[in-house]
Amino acid sequence: MPLLNEARTPEGLRLYAIGDVHGCLDKLVTIHEWIAADLDDQRPPDWRVVHVGDYVDRGPDSRGVVDYLIELTANDPRQICLMGNHDQMFAESIAGSPRYVSIWMEHGGVETLASYGLTRDAMERKIFDGVGFDDEIPPRHIEFLLGLCHYVHYGDYFFAHAGIDPDHPLADQEPRDLMWIRDPFLRDERDHGAVVIHGHTPVSKLDIRLNRIGIDTAAVFGGSLSCIVLDGKMKGRLMPDGVAPLN
Repeated sequence: MPLLNEARTPEGLRLYAIGDVHGCLDKLVTIHEWIAADLDDQRPPDWRVVHVGDYVDRGPDSRGVVDYLIELTANDPRQICLMGNHDQMFAESIAGSPRYVSIWMEHGGVETLASYGLTRDAMERKIFDGVGFDDEIPPRHIEFLLGLCHYVHYGDYFFAHAGIDPDHPLADQEPRDLMWIRDPFLRDERDHGAVVIHGHTPVSKLDIRLNRIGIDTAAVFGGSLSCIVLDGKMKGRLMPDGVAPLN
């Protein structure tokens, strides 16, 4: 299969991929305004927008991001949302699973709860008492997050939140690896059968390799929210005034 230099999208399909949002609603809305302008300018026969996950935690408005994405995907099936590890931790913690509660709280869960009007103490009391969160967290938010897919594959591109297990074929990937893996994936230089587009590991600029592109450019830590554009053999980064070459 081609590596990045020769990778292609399916004929007539323009792909957009958006990095980790982490509660940065304003940056996400801006990216979608840029996408709308680019679509109006290019008018491709077909297109998809792939959000690579981590919509919640750390940032100021996780609730607003989830609301926005629910409406976006309900109105257009070409808008695709993958599950990130933070989305999994939040949804499973609120749904009653104790395995992620502690790690989630220490890695952005407190900020997510605040966006729903909850404190950490209030959440822990509810879990201890076996009380649900329906009054604060809309059930559709949890249903949306738990229902997210783990990957999509278009042409020579494979999209997942964290990456893949490089020792297994793309068709045999485990959900945990797709959401959580770093090493050995990040160090592996082999051809995986498709160029992997992923987030999860924050970088100061797009991490462009022959076999993968990391697009988590640390929006929640003051960086930009990145969106790459793939169309045929063209690879670019979406900017306010259009698509710039990917470099």
